[in-house]
Amino acid sequence: MINKLKKNFHYIEILKKGSINFIFQIIGIGLGYLFIFMLAKYFNAEGVGLFSLTYSVLTIFLLFAKFGFDLAIVKFVSEYKDDFSKLKDLYIKTLFFLIPLNLLLISIMFFLSKYIAIYIFHNEEIIRYLKLFSLLLFPITLRFINANFLRGLKSIAEYSFIQSISVYLFSVIVLFIIVQFFNYNMLDLFVAYFLGVLIAFFISYWFLIKKINFFRISRDYFFNLKTLIKVAFSMLLANSLMLVITTSDSIILGYFTSSKNVGIYNIVIKIAVATSIFMTAIMSIVSSKLIELNKENKLSQTMQFVNTIVFSLSGIIIIFIFIFKEKILMLFGKEFIAGSVALSLLLFGRLIESMSGTGNYVLQILGYETIVRNIMFIAAFLNIVLNFILIPIYGINGAAFASMISIVFWNLMYIFYIKQKLGFWNLPNLLRLKSGK
Repeated sequence: MINKLKKNFHYIEILKKGSINFIFQIIGIGLGYLFIFMLAKYFNAEGVGLFSLTYSVLTIFLLFAKFGFDLAIVKFVSEYKDDFSKLKDLYIKTLFFLIPLNLLLISIMFFLSKYIAIYIFHNEEIIRYLKLFSLLLFPITLRFINANFLRGLKSIAEYSFIQSISVYLFSVIVLFIIVQFFNYNMLDLFVAYFLGVLIAFFISYWFLIKKINFFRISRDYFFNLKTLIKVAFSMLLANSLMLVITTSDSIILGYFTSSKNVGIYNIVIKIAVATSIFMTAIMSIVSSKLIELNKENKLSQTMQFVNTIVFSLSGIIIIFIFIFKEKILMLFGKEFIAGSVALSLLLFGRLIESMSGTGNYVLQILGYETIVRNIMFIAAFLNIVLNFILIPIYGINGAAFASMISIVFWNLMYIFYIKQKLGFWNLPNLLRLKSGK
């Protein structure tokens, strides 16, 4: 194994930069949990639920605000990373498309806040939170664009800080100041996150300008805006379906039950998602190298190496959380133990994902966005149908079961299509079939 690493530059780069990103991911997850812990402590499950519902709506609008450009940019920047004149053209054309789109979406979210709060969540209190968060669409969108520009340039430390740490770091600091030194109320929770996002947004620009000073670089009119939109739109479709899956359970749960249940369920999701940290950290590096690896005929062996690491390390975390799940939930308060069964179901789904979840990155970057879109469309439909059937009967556990089934489905499909299109089994070494490459 050691000799293999020494001979393969890609393995060394993945481990080195992946380790950097992993450290930032750990810090980011820790800060995210600290933020949620503070929500649960100072605003209880009801506060967590109100924040989760508001954030779910913001996330849906944010998906269209980004329009897939945050993902498309990684593909183009990694390909032209040495030509700053072309990158300037890419950035300007991205802004040219996104600025008017974001202004439109901000207006829509702001003026629909009353209808969303009353007719979907049956809670007028959410109106002002939705209006406040609508103003975050543009800064969050540009923060993602800036972060993924840095990612394409392989500035992993800067990318990881902006993507994983910055928002929660500054939100925690602001929220701590508010609850320690002022008489706080529920609105202050949303104000803390609002300010955290704005600070992170400005820092993302500072990092990007340090790397590429667009003001001093001539512009090479290279990219066709229609081509950029086409690529971004393909990624938007696939990721919009993923968003449906990740937010529909909370929204449907909020429709049929209480914001308290939504709060408990979202704590469960936060804990379960932590098991994906290794895949996210490593694939943030590998995704920018997939085209290069495919050209060098090293894709199969590299993905085998990546999947083995992800599955092994994620498996340890999953087992640990499963054994101590009730104690972990107790950290947020006694009322959160109600999510124990739901957490077990989601952990099983994440175990399957740790075996083959990298397939999403592989198929999208190598031009099979349509396949990913079709898989996610079926998974999203399955998830919504199961949520409407199971949540009224089983509540939180029904939502978790629906999510688990969807996760298992799309990961099995990734395995099948990568074998069909690229000729290898995208599995950890210990699980690869003998007949595969």
